[in-house]
Amino acid sequence: MDAHVEQGDDGTPGIARLRRAVGRVLDGRSSPPPPPARLGPDATRLMRSPLFDEAYYAQQAGVGGTRLELVRHYLRTPVGRRPSPHPLFDRRFFAESYHADVGRRDVFLVYLRRKAFRTPTHPLFDTRRYRRRNPGAASHPHGPIGHYQEVGAAAG
Repeated sequence: MDAHVEQGDDGTPGIARLRRAVGRVLDGRSSPPPPPARLGPDATRLMRSPLFDEAYYAQQAGVGGTRLELVRHYLRTPVGRRPSPHPLFDRRFFAESYHADVGRRDVFLVYLRRKAFRTPTHPLFDTRRYRRRNPGAASHPHGPIGHYQEVGAAAG
């Protein structure tokens, strides 16, 4: 990360930065378009998921492009070097919190495929507490993070 980027004590993005990124999503700047035909399953999953925040990913990766180009960039980047595609998804934090071994697989794709929505995703976002306080988060199709994007952030 750049030295000018706001960070928490452990090197993760600071809460103000996360709020700005979530604000972009709420403003509609990161709404996913329908995926083009003939994509692989991982690309299709990322194209359809509102949790792949292309503006946030582009900033983290230092690249630009359309949503499809950014999804392809993400998938071409070696798994261990992929930046997070969402401000509330810390790859290392999720991997350490997840009950199963993900091996060398991409942890974000594991999260989406397995709908591991009970697993904490970021040290600044208490997934379990959020689910308890917001009953709709448990049944949201994109889990607590998706619910937060659509409902929680706007409600404060």
